[in-house]
Amino acid sequence: MLLFTLPAASAIGSGLPEVVSNPFCVPLHCGTEAAACMADTTCRTKLMCEAGCNSLFKDDTDPLRLKGQNCSNKCVFSYDSDQFDTFMSCMVTNKCMELPTIPNECKTESDIHVLKKVDMDDLLGDWWVVRGHHPIYDCYPCQLMHFNKFNDTHREFNPQYQVYLVNDTLRLMDQHSYYNDYDPKMNRVRLPFKDGGLEHHEDWYIVDKFPEHGVIVVHFCSYTLNWHTAGSVVLSKNSILPAEVEKLLPDVVRKSMGYDISEYCTNKVKDCPEPRSPSPILTI
Repeated sequence: MLLFTLPAASAIGSGLPEVVSNPFCVPLHCGTEAAACMADTTCRTKLMCEAGCNSLFKDDTDPLRLKGQNCSNKCVFSYDSDQFDTFMSCMVTNKCMELPTIPNECKTESDIHVLKKVDMDDLLGDWWVVRGHHPIYDCYPCQLMHFNKFNDTHREFNPQYQVYLVNDTLRLMDQHSYYNDYDPKMNRVRLPFKDGGLEHHEDWYIVDKFPEHGVIVVHFCSYTLNWHTAGSVVLSKNSILPAEVEKLLPDVVRKSMGYDISEYCTNKVKDCPEPRSPSPILTI
């Protein structure tokens, strides 16, 4: 979904106006971080890769700018750089940047019809993402979500999924975070994490569940800087969605979120890489 994957800012080192809100901000507040990035081959390559996506953001007639987002995501996934993450974090902290504008798709809580009796621990266990609404973040191949009980107050979240790189090969990605922010009134679980140097969180709402079939239907809103992106996923304990649930889904997504089931992708969940064990996070 999504998400769970964050598009990084586009080539800050090139001084592009759509991401640098103040041209004097970077040298004033993040000059050291910028110099470290430009001195590192991987960080510099990642910035140039992002720069190549800017024309797609500008010229895409799709309001969601899906071509630009896909391009940016490939750059993010293809090059791992601590210097890049530090540079992005510095610019966010000092308000030096904002992301290109896309429509705010997030629904108000009054527009979402959630279940009345949902517990934070209904999400515990391993779940395949078998259907997804957002054409990018909900439709990655081989999405497997791990929710575990860490202690009495915190739960552990580890999504794993495949992504396409700039050379069009696939890579298995995973994230890891803890959460304890649960709103029982709205049955909302907030999942925070940091990716690409950017703070990110998602609000998940359980709109329906079929415990006898091991299926949960979720609406979520993802927040990264000025980007607010909505989506929906169907989580299943099994890789094959039961026929009984399949018949009910059109009414479920229409009544709970106003979505059309024809807008959902069917995710690849077969012939997937062996899931990795998450690296432990020592502080929460």
